[in-house]
This record gives sequence, structure tokens and C-alpha cells, in this order.
Amino acid sequence: MKVSNPQVDRRTFMRATLGSGARWTSAAAVLGSGAALAQGIPEAQQPPLSGYWRDRYLTIPGGTPAPSYGFYDAKGQWLTLQQYYGRPALIVFWATWCSACQIDMPLLNAAARQIDPNRLSVLPISIDDQPLQDVNGFMRAKGWTSLAHFQDQTQQLFNTFGSGATPTAFLMDRHGRILGGIRGAAYWDKPESQAVLDFMQSI
Repeated sequence: MKVSNPQVDRRTFMRATLGSGARWTSAAAVLGSGAALAQGIPEAQQPPLSGYWRDRYLTIPGGTPAPSYGFYDAKGQWLTLQQYYGRPALIVFWATWCSACQIDMPLLNAAARQIDPNRLSVLPISIDDQPLQDVNGFMRAKGWTSLAHFQDQTQQLFNTFGSGATPTAFLMDRHGRILGGIRGAAYWDKPESQAVLDFMQSI
């Protein structure tokens, strides 16, 4: 019997999907606790799920705080997911050598043109260990100019999320809670993916 949209508890996600030994900021720890509601932070919401999103999306009930490992932007600036608190974020791990990413990234690039950056941050994070300029050049050569370039050269952040596959997309709400994720190409041009992007721009 096929089970759609499996539900997992936060501890299971942190252990099996975000990995063990993750370092959390104190702010994120508060957001992930019952204290969040006491501080007026609303309960985490989940996107509408249909089609393959319903079948492949891993829901994290209540959300769990984003890990604090960092990554680089195209200029070599060190960033963390905590710097994106205040608006929802779509985090996509990908690599230049990943065949499925050659399907996913052009579609994400096209979808990004229709996304309001003030309502949703799109963070495609390469896990390549190549120099930043090489991966940035790869993206330009592919014409993925609607996407910013971010890179996790050590794969520390990627390994903390623990998906073990590229591409994998994770959803983070404005309060820094990881709502869930989907492994494999998300086919961002499909109605079910557009529904998720619309939802993320509305929360």
C-alpha cells in the first residue's frame, strides 16, 4: 500500500534528515520550541500538496529550526540561513555534475523570474568543491541568470540536512523553521510546484 505525504516527528527529522550533532543558534532553538507560540510566533504552516509533491514531500510537523552551518555567495561572502529570517526561503541543493539538476535548474531559473524576491528568497546552493568563479561561470554559460549563486564547498550544510541526493529542495518559513523537503527534480514548471511557490510567497 502506497503511503502519501509521510508524517515524521521533529526528533526523527533532526536525527535522520538534518543529521546528528547539528549546531543550532539560540534564536533558532527558541523558534523550534513551545516558547515560539508564547512569543506570538504562529504555528508552522504546510504547503498545498498534489501530484508528485503529495507523494514525495517529507512534512516536518511544526517545523524544525534551520541549521547554522554557513555557505558562500558568488563574491565569497560567508552567509548563514539565519540571515534570511524575515521572509520564506526555498533552499535547493544541486551540483554541476548532477544529471537531474540539468532538468531542475533551468526550470527553477524560469520560475524565479515570476517570484517576488521580497516575498520569497530562492537559494540554489551548489555542493561542488570547485572554485566559486568556476561554478558561477557554469551557471552563466547555462543561462541561469535569474538565479543567484551560492556554494557549500565543504558540504557541511548539505550533510547536516542529510538528504544525500541532488537536487533536493527544502522549504523554510520566515521564522527559520524547515517545513519539509522533496528529493529529486521538482519540475518547477508543473502546477503542483507552482502551487507550492505561490504558498511560500503568501506565508
